[in-house]
Amino acid sequence: MRETKKTKFCIGLNGKSGNLETLLDKRGADLYEVFAPCPCDIAPTGRRVEVQMTLQELKRQIRLAHNHGVGYNVLMNASCFGGAEFGQAYRNKISDFVKKIDDLGADSATIMNPFIIDLVRQSSKRIKIIVGSFAEIVEPVKIERFRSRGVNRIVLHQNVYRNFEMLKRIRKYTDLDLEIIPNQGCMNQCECFITHINIVAHSSVATKSEIKKFGDYDFPIKRCRSIRQKDPVEFLMSCFIRPEDLRIYEKLGFNIFKLAGRRSSTEWMLNSLDAYVKRGYAGNLFDLSAHVGENPKICYLPNLVLNGWYQYMGSNADHLAFRKKAIEFCLRNKIYKFFPDWSKSGPKKKARFN
Repeated sequence: MRETKKTKFCIGLNGKSGNLETLLDKRGADLYEVFAPCPCDIAPTGRRVEVQMTLQELKRQIRLAHNHGVGYNVLMNASCFGGAEFGQAYRNKISDFVKKIDDLGADSATIMNPFIIDLVRQSSKRIKIIVGSFAEIVEPVKIERFRSRGVNRIVLHQNVYRNFEMLKRIRKYTDLDLEIIPNQGCMNQCECFITHINIVAHSSVATKSEIKKFGDYDFPIKRCRSIRQKDPVEFLMSCFIRPEDLRIYEKLGFNIFKLAGRRSSTEWMLNSLDAYVKRGYAGNLFDLSAHVGENPKICYLPNLVLNGWYQYMGSNADHLAFRKKAIEFCLRNKIYKFFPDWSKSGPKKKARFN
């Protein structure tokens, strides 16, 4: 795996034919790591996927990534294992799997469940453990708790991305590798977050017959997608980081960026990675959002009209002040005109939580 102090980009795999090969051939020099789910009969993960992973395919992908000097990360990052992690038979199953991917040369595993973390560390001293964003790490004390369990890297939760004072404290506090997801764009302090990730965990391992009982299990993300394209204030307060604003985080000492969107097409992945590598994008900002991506878009938000967005709004440590700044920026720069549903009624009627 490439070891360097420069900014590192990680991207997910969609499991489709030629996906990894294309990413490596066209952008291998820009990639530090690729990530993909473990087989669904081993553990739940953070997304339901169309193409199921197998141990043989893992072996092939790990070898191919390493041939390009790119690391390989196996996802076991679900928020809920349904209590199975406490049964000895299941624990033996996880332990055996970890030993197998260790033998295959997997570089790391992303996990959020502390009990699974302990089990993985007992089963392999070599594999690096990455704590997933679902663990909701937003302050130093939780970092220390996970560090005591032998983890190597932490993906910070999105609620801290706009709290620059806390980011400074976290970076100063620990020498662990810290990772940020710039293009996810969850709403600030979303009240549906835990429910959403639990639904995803169970749907990720559901059979075709079982998934029918879930109804519209993607409803939480569809809800978020709709709100962020209808209410510019909610979007401005979200955790989305533009390619141009990566520099803010790099100056704070963060240099590992994980691009979300592993259910998207290879073309979308390449376009998003290109924008972040170049630190610039001139199109519709929602093109880059993993929550919107290739789905039908409600509005067109030119990325460049948001220049100065982060600098003007500052930190979200004080929610009311942060919201006030979002409304001011929206009005001052006429951002609302790009959100048709919102502009019809004006900010006083459409802004949520006034």
